[in-house]
Amino acid sequence: MVWVILGQKFQILLKYKFDKKMKNKIFIYCILVLLFSSCEKTSMVGGRFIDYYSGKPIQNLEVAFIKCDNYIDYQIKWSEVKIVSTCYTDSNGRFLFEVSSDETIGFFRYAPIYNSDTTSVNSRYVLNENYSMDWGKNGEFKLQSVPLWVEISLTNATYLDTFSIYFDKQIDERIISDHTTKFYFINMKPGAWNSIDIYKIKNREKIFLETKRIFVKHPISEISSERIFNMAPICKINVQLESE
Repeated sequence: MVWVILGQKFQILLKYKFDKKMKNKIFIYCILVLLFSSCEKTSMVGGRFIDYYSGKPIQNLEVAFIKCDNYIDYQIKWSEVKIVSTCYTDSNGRFLFEVSSDETIGFFRYAPIYNSDTTSVNSRYVLNENYSMDWGKNGEFKLQSVPLWVEISLTNATYLDTFSIYFDKQIDERIISDHTTKFYFINMKPGAWNSIDIYKIKNREKIFLETKRIFVKHPISEISSERIFNMAPICKINVQLESE
């Protein structure tokens, strides 16, 4: 469209009696106007990813610059967004993307790309916040190490009884409301046997029931890898009480 308009203007100008030198100048001027008008204004946006606990920069993290049509919630999948570009963080954990200044800021996010390869930096971190872009500001974004969540179900526990399960220094106490009641722990060693102590709470008294050794499998994280957020894998274990 711009070419057509400029062409029409240039033809009108040529009708006037200009010398050849002046016509050449007019032609060059029209070309320059076209070039500058077609140049897209861009801005550099980015930030810096650091480790949540140590505060050290995360190097060689593959970061995606993603765009979506709506607000990004914690259930959104990679298939529901458009990956505009990707890059890797430098030795200071910094990353940069070049984008059009005319784009709507709110529809863009940064996200580490999930990678199940244990040699990849990306496999060791989980996105725990909805990081958004901001023109002219390079913020620091903290990433936590990927925890392994272990979900324990007491398959034959009595309805409305209260149980406490101990693992290391972790305690999870719950009332068995129905079959969906679960106990959750982190930092259990995958691919190995782990010991848990099970107690029953009766009249505010803690009664030891038994010690169970449970084998924690390496979880298959196919479902987690589909999602941008909540990538922490879960290993589900059913435990049958001998004393019930």
